[in-house]
Amino acid sequence: MELQLVHALELHPLLQMEQLAQLIAEAVALKEGLLFAKRKCVKMLMVKGDSKQVIQVVQDVWMPPWHLKPIIEDIKWLASKFQHISWKHIYRESNFVVDTLAHLGLSVASLYFWDYCLPFSAIKAFNFVCIEKGYIKGFKL
Repeated sequence: MELQLVHALELHPLLQMEQLAQLIAEAVALKEGLLFAKRKCVKMLMVKGDSKQVIQVVQDVWMPPWHLKPIIEDIKWLASKFQHISWKHIYRESNFVVDTLAHLGLSVASLYFWDYCLPFSAIKAFNFVCIEKGYIKGFKL
């Protein structure tokens, strides 16, 4: 008798679609972030993302699903336009500033960019990230 491992996503197409939608959303957000950095004439960039799959696809660690390929190609093309770009996966739980801004962004009525200073509610998270070195995965601010 042969043992065969089956990934849960292969058994549940709805889970597969939900995960794919999340990957597409993460990739589109990354692309928009790179476009914004390019418009601001940023030359060197460190990208920290909490979607390990998107970071690994951009780094050619694994092949993207076909739905994601055009977005990833755009990201790679944009990345090539910077003098230097680096990629780093960070855990969602430790991404305090982005999490705070995302929640704040959901509460504003129209498109808004915080590109000159952080909103007051995100300063606490930013200060924590700047001074704290010993937080662990799962810690909540």
